[in-house]
Amino acid sequence: MSERTLPLLTPLPFESLYSQCARQHRLWGFSTAASTCNVLFGAPRKGMHHDLPNALGYFEKQTAGAFGDAASMARDRTLLGFYAPFLEPYELQAAVDRMLGPSVAHLKFRLGLLTSGLRANHPLKACEDCMAANVQDFGWSYWHLIHQYPGVWVCPWHGSPLRESRLKANGVERFMWHLPASDHLLPVGAVTSSAEEHRHRLSRLIAQLVQVQRPAGWLAMEASRRAVRIKLIERGWISRNGSLRGREAAQSFRDHLQRMASLPDLDHKKLDNKAAQDWISRLARPMRTGTHPLRWLLAIDWLFDDAHEFMEGYDGFSMSESSQSSNVTTPGGLGHPQPARQTEKVAVAERLRAGHSARSVASEFGIDVGTAMAWGAEAGVPPSRRPKTLRSETRIALVCALQAGESKSQASSAFGVSVQSITRLLRTEPGLRSAWQAASARRLRLEHRGVWTGVLLQHPGLGQKLHRSMCPATYAWLYRNDREWLDAHVQAATTQGPKRPAVRWDERDQNLADGVRAAVREMLNAGHSPRIKLWEIVQALPDLRAKMASLHRLPLTKHELEVAIGRAIRRRSPDLFDE
Repeated sequence: MSERTLPLLTPLPFESLYSQCARQHRLWGFSTAASTCNVLFGAPRKGMHHDLPNALGYFEKQTAGAFGDAASMARDRTLLGFYAPFLEPYELQAAVDRMLGPSVAHLKFRLGLLTSGLRANHPLKACEDCMAANVQDFGWSYWHLIHQYPGVWVCPWHGSPLRESRLKANGVERFMWHLPASDHLLPVGAVTSSAEEHRHRLSRLIAQLVQVQRPAGWLAMEASRRAVRIKLIERGWISRNGSLRGREAAQSFRDHLQRMASLPDLDHKKLDNKAAQDWISRLARPMRTGTHPLRWLLAIDWLFDDAHEFMEGYDGFSMSESSQSSNVTTPGGLGHPQPARQTEKVAVAERLRAGHSARSVASEFGIDVGTAMAWGAEAGVPPSRRPKTLRSETRIALVCALQAGESKSQASSAFGVSVQSITRLLRTEPGLRSAWQAASARRLRLEHRGVWTGVLLQHPGLGQKLHRSMCPATYAWLYRNDREWLDAHVQAATTQGPKRPAVRWDERDQNLADGVRAAVREMLNAGHSPRIKLWEIVQALPDLRAKMASLHRLPLTKHELEVAIGRAIRRRSPDLFDE
């Protein structure tokens, strides 16, 4: 791409990356969306995701870094920024790496969206007041990133309800570039002023917590859980012995959600007392896995007056934890706080570097000789050694063995020295401990990979479940420490027995048929032409799209669709959605 022939637009305030690319497409005037994709992302359909796009590394290269580095764009100008405060640093980095690469396949699964029980799709949303102001100020209407956050259905600036786009989210023109336009936005559902006020409050809270200037991952799961749990205790919903009074809490939580009048993110869920109680129980007790951030945000909105009150409670708990950890008493009963002990380490290392013996330095600072030698090794100061049972040639060979990853017990047997002597050597030889740990991990990884590969070769086609039962310890180690390699080296079972249906198809069929009938009736009452298209029905009933491949199990639904569109549905074709 040549900057002289294809000018680049400056990002507008709070604009998403997808919106900027859509404006570029409009400015350049290409006849097809694929042409813009080829220029910006290197392939006809890359970069088209409006929420979590791929090929950002190529985008940075093509734009010569005019909009910053690709990693910053992924964190600050896409919906990854909404999830960043809730992700551990390694999880966030893994997501960024996928978005920089050629494919974001399985990214939503890794973020926990597909298994969260909440919606994984992110419909485009716009505020009419923002659109009018943007056209007047900048000459463009564009997508604001903050409007796209899950749970945000009222503009935090204007207090106006957001209108959902009928494009992109359910496959309609999903490979096109779009800017907000009134004729592409669905009408706002009728809600009371009270419900709109509660949605506005939730939207402000989400915007404040997500966009606050704090490090990524600051909403750590355990600290958030403790802050929520303290509020539950204050409300009297957790007893003195720690038991959750689930019924009372669930009723209050349901009442809070009902005040928002069926929040669109939750309109597919049946939030009865049991579901609400399960929701609260999961947030109140320690979690083994993560959950959708919207679960936390709705609970925070329920229990706290505003974002400021929550951050005060969160910071109070975090500070109490850090103060406890920073005043840990060191061995020997000296009770030095961590900063003071760090200063002492530096002073010890400086004395050793100046040529003082470890014994004299240890005596001066009142510490053990081995501790003085270990602190010097951390600073890169090798200790002066007096050969005893561990002579120089033995020590050199032992160091080589440890650098190769040999275990302490193996080295002890091979060289005839005690494990304590090997531990002392690891502590006092500069760089040896880190090299030994890295080599041991590499060696252990190769051993487990070899065991798993052997099982796959000896028993092909059995499937992951049976392979796992043959070497559970190896599978568990690989799952925790070498997940990407394990995912790439699994085999599906060649045969599968019959499975019981996971759902009541007759009940689902009846519900969907009723939904289709109601959607068609509503469109006709609103003055829609009798020639209704299939994609319009799917747009009005989002849950229907995922069931189109199973219409042979849904005869009532299929009949209602055929009556509505005036022709038979013989197969599931993308053309049906792109008409």
